[in-house]
Amino acid sequence: MPTERFFRLPDKKKEAVRTAAAKEFARALPEEASINRIIHDAEISRGSFYTYFQDKEDLLCWLVRDVIDRNLKYYIQRLKENNGDIWDVFEHVLENSILQVTSEGLNGLFANLIKSNSFSELFQRKMDEEKEITAVNQKFYDSMYEHLDRKLCPASREEFYSLMEMQMMVQMTALKRLFQMGLSREQVEAYYRGMIRILRYGICGKTDGN
Repeated sequence: MPTERFFRLPDKKKEAVRTAAAKEFARALPEEASINRIIHDAEISRGSFYTYFQDKEDLLCWLVRDVIDRNLKYYIQRLKENNGDIWDVFEHVLENSILQVTSEGLNGLFANLIKSNSFSELFQRKMDEEKEITAVNQKFYDSMYEHLDRKLCPASREEFYSLMEMQMMVQMTALKRLFQMGLSREQVEAYYRGMIRILRYGICGKTDGN
């Protein structure tokens, strides 16, 4: 994750780094991305870059984690607004994720990240090693469960955490189909809705198409 020195930069300079990095990671696979291009476009020195980030993997983790964190805030915000209806959250969260990624011009970045299996493994390992991130994730799950309407989803805390993990896996698979496999948004959303329906009702629990 970025150093404190990076976070103390003016917003304009941080945005320049973000924009330059997003552009480069969209141009090339993560392992082929050029730090030189990033620092040139961001108008910072190579020395400054290494006072902000350990390496380009660190920079990419920050970019992606920032998107994830804002997406997690959407989960909680919508759950509070709909009085704990987790199924309503699940129905809309994929649309929010796609809108967030496309509106910020990050389609190419996520497509390249998904294509790079070795880099995806490295990214996941770096995320798992961050104790602060683990604490944030735990706080997120706890907050979601506290706001959950357990009449609509009568799950124990452990069952609910498993449900959240399964939903996120389905969402990541849907995004992979969109950004890597090139399926249409309609196809991806239909796949996602079908999988969420199974999570809610079970494979044989609902047969009327609702």
